Amino acid sequence: SSIRLTTSTAWCPSTELPALHLTKMYGLRPILSLFRIAIVLDLSFSVALNCTLCDDGSYPMDDQARVKYETATYSCEKLHFIAPSVKNETQCANLQDTGRIICMCGAEAPAPCTLCSDGTDMPDPEMEVIPGKTCAEMQIEADDDFDDDCKWWQAIVGPVCGCPSDGNAPDGICRICPGESLPNPDRMLDLRDGTSVSCMMLELEANVNGNAKCLDYQVKYSDHCGCFETTPAPSPQSKSLTTSGVTGRVVNW
Repeated sequence: SSIRLTTSTAWCPSTELPALHLTKMYGLRPILSLFRIAIVLDLSFSVALNCTLCDDGSYPMDDQARVKYETATYSCEKLHFIAPSVKNETQCANLQDTGRIICMCGAEAPAPCTLCSDGTDMPDPEMEVIPGKTCAEMQIEADDDFDDDCKWWQAIVGPVCGCPSDGNAPDGICRICPGESLPNPDRMLDLRDGTSVSCMMLELEANVNGNAKCLDYQVKYSDHCGCFETTPAPSPQSKSLTTSGVTGRVVNW
């Protein structure tokens, strides 16, 4: 037998719930079946969309990038977990566009930066390259830095850690000693704020900042870093830096 549902309000008085009145008219089993069908249909629509921030379901490469979504700003990490709650296809498509453009969905992971440009291991990772810093620790810092700066780490820090070098420096490299490598890369210079920095890290800083102020670094530090010494002397623990205009630490560790 078939079930006929009518839109008339005669069978559904305001004092009774519609479901209860239908149960009285047609019995409990048909009504439960209708509810089960409705629930299954609702779930099927939700599962079918299953929105993800990255259209392939992967985790965003740049999960800390900030994105304005609706009325608030979220990190890509947060949006990764918000995406499944989106039920509108257009909103999901817009969200995935954001994932590709800002959150770097689908981007390949950058290759790790190794201090030895040929990919070989450092001869002595535990060697203290500057006071308080080993080559292994420098390797970690190089890998954490921006990809574009890897070549500066390799050219300036790599040779000090014993990495093989073909003698070809990257184009545009800034040398504190014009045209040559530092004779005393581990020489420490005291700055006016009471901190100290090595000549090697000063040279690295000159390059990662875009080397636009290369001449300033050469004028301020070349003499203190021993560029003009006839014979490189053993690096002292510290050499006072009193050059006018140097008012603070140049790099932060």
